Amino acid sequence: MEFINQFFRQLQNVYRKQELSQKILIIMSIISIVCIINMFPSESEGGYRVLFNNLIENDAAVISEVLEQKGIDYKLETDGTVILVPKGIVKELRLEVICHLEPYFAKPYKEINNIN
Repeated sequence: MEFINQFFRQLQNVYRKQELSQKILIIMSIISIVCIINMFPSESEGGYRVLFNNLIENDAAVISEVLEQKGIDYKLETDGTVILVPKGIVKELRLEVICHLEPYFAKPYKEINNIN
């Protein structure tokens, strides 16, 4: 513990000797580093990833129902327009949910994209 205290005292002494412009640069650098680190999701956040986003309420409800039937843990965010699931199963689950819901979306998809 003494080592840590001594380290911080040395940092304070070095900081005190700097000019104002250098102090501002140091503070801005620290803030920038903290912001960059916080931009990336950490493993401690539960490891959830986006399954689907930009959903309307009805689609989110149908997908949530499918996930509940399968016993999949999920989270709704952004007023229910984003569904998050554990990160290890996103790709497989996305395909499985789309295949399960194909009857609901196949006709509009074909009509929109002029597929015969």
